[in-house]
Amino acid sequence: MFSRIFMTVSLLILLITITKVDSCEKGEDGHCMVNDGPMDDDIKKSDSLFNQMVDWEKAENIYQFYATDIHGKNVSLDKYRGHVLIIINVASECGLTEINYKQLVELHEKYGKSKGLEILAFPSNQFAGQEPGTSEEIYKFATERFNVKFDIFEKINVNGPDAHPLWKWLKTQGKGFITDNIKWNFTKFIINKQGKVVSRSSPTVKPLDLEDELIKLF
Repeated sequence: MFSRIFMTVSLLILLITITKVDSCEKGEDGHCMVNDGPMDDDIKKSDSLFNQMVDWEKAENIYQFYATDIHGKNVSLDKYRGHVLIIINVASECGLTEINYKQLVELHEKYGKSKGLEILAFPSNQFAGQEPGTSEEIYKFATERFNVKFDIFEKINVNGPDAHPLWKWLKTQGKGFITDNIKWNFTKFIINKQGKVVSRSSPTVKPLDLEDELIKLF
């Protein structure tokens, strides 16, 4: 009698566990929620093959990386496969903020829908503390002041041992002057449709100065 009750209870526990696994809470995009945000299926598939925290030097393209966007969602960069990209570190209180945001918006409006240009903006507070705000404040500043519609990611470090793995890799692919470190806000990397770095531009190079190079890659 006791053994039969034990078997019944064990079966019920197993069924409850299976039900919980199969009916995970899903985000608006239909992906299962992991920790504090939805995790892209591409990230879950690639985790066992490529750990960006330790394997970033072995990456062959940006599609092997993932990052957290300004809303806290983990994003596989594989979503940008087949697109020409500008990856840039941004700041809200820099003397270069106005011209860069305005011209990035202009490029995105001109080539986003027509040519598939994607812009990935990574806020960083590493240069004179010029990006001190929260994610909400950064997003509000960019969207309300400049009408930004391209993708903004959460604030990261671009230099140092705790730099985001993507940025560690970018710096090895697009060499800098004297050292590979990012020197200031608004350093720009152009990525081709194969996910490879084709150029790196200094903060003083304006986004519209990149237009001819972008056109050749579309």
